Amino acid sequence: NWNRKGAKIVEMNQSGTPIWVYTGGLVFPHAAYPVGNNIVIADTGNDRVIEINRQGKTLWDSDYFGGGKGYLGQGILSNGAKLLYPNDAFPLPNGHFLVSSRFTNSVYEINQTGKVFWSCSRFMSRQHNPRLLPNGNLIVADSDNGRAIIINHSCTKIVFNYGGTDLSGVPRLLWPRS
Repeated sequence: NWNRKGAKIVEMNQSGTPIWVYTGGLVFPHAAYPVGNNIVIADTGNDRVIEINRQGKTLWDSDYFGGGKGYLGQGILSNGAKLLYPNDAFPLPNGHFLVSSRFTNSVYEINQTGKVFWSCSRFMSRQHNPRLLPNGNLIVADSDNGRAIIINHSCTKIVFNYGGTDLSGVPRLLWPRS
């Protein structure tokens, strides 16, 4: 059913056969990425990001950041922000994660303890799938604004914009996600 409960992360082989499954109380997870032999999951409906091993043991959980004590959605990043509806937690080459907090219109580069190394909270509305480009700029699907944008690394201006609205206010892209 579509109540967003009982979600699974399923890894399949090339023929489409499941080879690994994790349930673990997830609610509407948007993204899961391998990190070495572990998996990082944006557990969107639970307002958290977790890393688990292949046996299902949680290695870290954003609910414990900043004294969150493990309560769902109560972890606090080092800059005082909470992750609200995190829909992506992309592993970066430096061992950090680029996390999209959709309901705060923010993107954070964090580590496994919740320390914020970089953030951008401008120009986006309910974004999805942010990525840092080789030059440090941020490319993001600016979903509610119906566009794909590139924001400079200092988060002071949009350097590229595709989509937006036409003269009558109708989005040229309908809710882009990636």
